[in-house]
Amino acid sequence: MPARSVLTSAWGLAACASPEARRTAPWLILGGIVVLYAVLIAAWRWLVRRWGLAGPDAPHPSSIERSEYLSRRSLRALLAFDFLVIIPIGIPAVVAFLYMAVTHPQDFDPGMIMGALGLLVFILPVPVLQRSIRRMEQQRLAGQVVQPPPLPNTSGLVELDKHLRAKAWGARVAAGLIVCVSIAAWVVPDQRLAAVLLKDNEAILSGQLWRLLTVALVHANLMHLLFNVSILLSAGALLERLAGTRRMLLVLVAGTLAGSVCSVAFLPSPSVGASGGVLAVAAAVAAFGLRHKALFPSTARSRLFRTSMELVALNALLTLVLPNVDWPAHVGGLLAGAVLGWSAKPAQGTLASLAASQYRPQGLTPGACPPPPAVSG
Repeated sequence: MPARSVLTSAWGLAACASPEARRTAPWLILGGIVVLYAVLIAAWRWLVRRWGLAGPDAPHPSSIERSEYLSRRSLRALLAFDFLVIIPIGIPAVVAFLYMAVTHPQDFDPGMIMGALGLLVFILPVPVLQRSIRRMEQQRLAGQVVQPPPLPNTSGLVELDKHLRAKAWGARVAAGLIVCVSIAAWVVPDQRLAAVLLKDNEAILSGQLWRLLTVALVHANLMHLLFNVSILLSAGALLERLAGTRRMLLVLVAGTLAGSVCSVAFLPSPSVGASGGVLAVAAAVAAFGLRHKALFPSTARSRLFRTSMELVALNALLTLVLPNVDWPAHVGGLLAGAVLGWSAKPAQGTLASLAASQYRPQGLTPGACPPPPAVSG
């Protein structure tokens, strides 16, 4: 809708212009676009030379490791996309959307917010890649072995990564149950199954308390379902490996219950979805990481818990700006998950993997971590 409103306004201005202005306007616009892209290309070339990604100061590909070579190519291509697409097209589109949202709030399109946030995918990696390249360059110039950047979502400890990659059956079973019941609710005629499971304040207050939990088993649409299940399979599996299956299921159930209770108290309309429970799991991972930060090395803290913190912050933002969101369920789930995650203790497998990695957590005695488990054939 904002794009259509912008085009309508532009058409209205063109209709009011004189015939001579209408004839010269396309050429002026074309000339402005050519000048803009010429400036952006020059700025891109200057930046890649300044950062040593091209030009006489750039190292020859044969003189550097493959990891550094690929990182340099990736950053150069990402900067080209940012300068040629994001800056001239993406950012003006976001500005136009914000302008239309302020001047025509009745035409507000929440989906554009997700598109605006999507631009960050092409902007945020730039400083990360640049720092990684600078680190590898310093190692190369110092005569050290160039260490490639660690893979995403890894802790930097081999044994801990093996433990965290183990199958999390609790999260998988919970996700499978949610998917099966949600699909069944769509298939059953007249939404009879969904009507029995969703959160309905009058029905709950009349004694149908099961709805406080079964609301997590039905979803509005496929996108809603995929969003919640993806969080559960990522954050839920991580929490299950770190704190145990029982703790993860407790957080999921308690977060759903707390979210539903808050929703009944503050939102009169019916609602569906597992958002309260899955956001409780994400908040529990973040709280667990803060509570036990001394137990893990800095690489593990930044790569295991940062994603959950960013997810919690992003959800808080979307809850405030998107309409038709059960915000009390989100708030209740986040609070319950934070409390349960803060009080959770590390699972024995987590402590054993840290000991097997020969990492001694800060503040613990050498015998505090149990010995690594025997490897069976």
